[in-house]
Amino acid sequence: MSAKKDLIIHLAIFIFFLISVFTSCSTVFHQRNWGLTGEADVDGIPQKDYMQFATSLRFRTQDPESLYQQARHFQSINKHQLALSALEDTILADPKSARAYNAMGVSYDCLQDFARAVLAYKRALALDPDFADVYNNLGYSYFLQGKIDAAMDAFNEAIVRQPRNSKYRNNLALAYAKKGDYDKAFGEFSVAGPEAQAHYNIAQIYYQNGKFENARHHLDQATTIAPDRQLTKTGLLAAAALAEITGDREDSPSYLPAHQPPFLIEKD
Repeated sequence: MSAKKDLIIHLAIFIFFLISVFTSCSTVFHQRNWGLTGEADVDGIPQKDYMQFATSLRFRTQDPESLYQQARHFQSINKHQLALSALEDTILADPKSARAYNAMGVSYDCLQDFARAVLAYKRALALDPDFADVYNNLGYSYFLQGKIDAAMDAFNEAIVRQPRNSKYRNNLALAYAKKGDYDKAFGEFSVAGPEAQAHYNIAQIYYQNGKFENARHHLDQATTIAPDRQLTKTGLLAAAALAEITGDREDSPSYLPAHQPPFLIEKD
């Protein structure tokens, strides 16, 4: 009887030991996963940023929404390798997440890994063939690679699904302009927004391509249609174009180099 009692006591101690070890390992894994131990930064991100983000999400390991939002956070601070890691976890938790593949394509584009970006976008479209933003982003990827015809095809697919989306129209206009078809570019700008804005947009493209007389013509049109609209920008750009035409840069105090237009290709 005494031997049996001793055996029960030893078994109880052993089980308690196992529970303690398991709990300890789980805690360490959670901390390592989030990089919350110690004071050092993790992958160049301050520890406090990890803490704040983890707390705000109430992160759950297998929750695809939390994983996806974690990835978007990393994208917002330009940490695309970390974003890709989180997106891989998102897809493991939800293999049919088209938006996770779309976001993965965005990060690959930002890392200039265009082959993987295109594959990610095509996987997203296989899961959701009507996901208009994916076509837009695929077009963006092709645009960056100099594949303008492919970019235009993708932008047009986005427009078929959302005909009034100004972002897609502006992007298609940029592709037309890249091919030198300024009339079609202006046509897309005109559909995308107000007429004065369309003149202003095409003027900037003309200016950036060294076609200063064309730029000044469209700036005059923009000013005539909407005298108070973007008056400062229009005036500065007109002065710059005039300075280029006359070769009188130094005597033109309003001269500023051309700025990138506000309608550059966007990504979601």
